[in-house]
Amino acid sequence: MPRRPGRVASRPEHLLLEYDVVFAKGRCALEAMATGAAVIVADEAGLAGPVTTENVERLRRLNFGRRAMQAAAVTADGVRTALVAIKARHQALADAAEARQQAELLRQQLEACRRLADST
Repeated sequence: MPRRPGRVASRPEHLLLEYDVVFAKGRCALEAMATGAAVIVADEAGLAGPVTTENVERLRRLNFGRRAMQAAAVTADGVRTALVAIKARHQALADAAEARQQAELLRQQLEACRRLADST
């Protein structure tokens, strides 16, 4: 459930754990990233989009602030695009994790076959 804008939380790290995606700027964006939430840098000034490993340094140099959000206005299409990008990134990470698990299982099976062949 959305919180009221301007509400001050004494322990934001606990409150932010309730969210998968956080729209924030500045220090709030950093706090949200620290909890592991996906962050979309945005406010009334504009939309910088989701924070990724590719753009985090650039956004950090801009303090996740107003200068970062000058590229685009906040629109329904812009927000939708940002959310789709986050979903795609999470799916890619999940697919990569599954591929790593499958590769590890295959390595274990091959090692078991080698040990069996060596013992005969």
